[in-house]
Amino acid sequence: MEPQPGLPTEQFHEWYNNEHGPTRLKLPQVFTNGLRYQAKDGEKPTFLATYDVTSMSHLDTETYTCLRANRSSREAETIGQVDVTRYFWDLVHTEQSPQFVPIDELSDEEAESLTLVAVQLKPNDVPNVEEEIVNWYKEDHMGMLAKVPGWLRSRVFKLSSLEKGEPTKFIGLHDYRKENGLGGPEYIAATQTPRTKELYAKYATRISRREFSLFYVFGAGSRDLQNLSRLPPAKSTFKSPDGNTFTTNDPSPVIESFIETADGLTIPYRLEGNPDPKAPTVAFCNSLLTSLHITAFYATTSADDTRCPLHHSRRR
Repeated sequence: MEPQPGLPTEQFHEWYNNEHGPTRLKLPQVFTNGLRYQAKDGEKPTFLATYDVTSMSHLDTETYTCLRANRSSREAETIGQVDVTRYFWDLVHTEQSPQFVPIDELSDEEAESLTLVAVQLKPNDVPNVEEEIVNWYKEDHMGMLAKVPGWLRSRVFKLSSLEKGEPTKFIGLHDYRKENGLGGPEYIAATQTPRTKELYAKYATRISRREFSLFYVFGAGSRDLQNLSRLPPAKSTFKSPDGNTFTTNDPSPVIESFIETADGLTIPYRLEGNPDPKAPTVAFCNSLLTSLHITAFYATTSADDTRCPLHHSRRR
């Protein structure tokens, strides 16, 4: 995705991080994670977002389609200023290092700047072409990439049948540590095997190869005080259509929203204080019969130092 020139960067990120992404992660029966990347190669589009889903069939149900049909006025206004190309992909094959840990299970420090290489292929019009491409990934390419320092995981996807009318294509998504051997001898060897040369000579045409750096991992709870703090008050105040999420930077950045536990319990929270995502965090658990504003004095007097999330205690 690429924000158009008239859309301020902080407005784009605040909307995506505090509304668009968390709205989807609040549907754990559909979305298992959401990740945001920024281009490392200087090419456009500059930004990429990926979401793993539990089943592609969910994306053809009202649970998902209503998210787009019932957009907030802010989302409709903002998305109209972003050039978006979206695809649904079916997972075909995956291989991973013993050191691989799902990104949504890493700390922010561990996840920051992980590298993603995305390579799109278009099958040529020859017999058995899809089988040849998949077998090349399984029998040659992924094994060679596994020798590259910093390699963590490789996945190959085929364009989903949900993309009606679109020609078949494949995408390989390859995860690496921040420090890696891309461009080194092992990587060059992986891209120049006899079978790789045969694949590109006979069976597939490369559409694109992109490198991205991970910069944000979604959760179900909105938490981006940093970009919120950069918005003018008139652009910062937002209330979701269901009334359960509220943001403002008037006079200081505050997010009020909720998370839902695995057993269906809704826990409201309020986040304020230092907008730096790396600032020390002091969490408060609210007692019964009190409001989310009970720690306002601490949050105000300590805002230069700490982030202050306050949530209600677990109760029915």
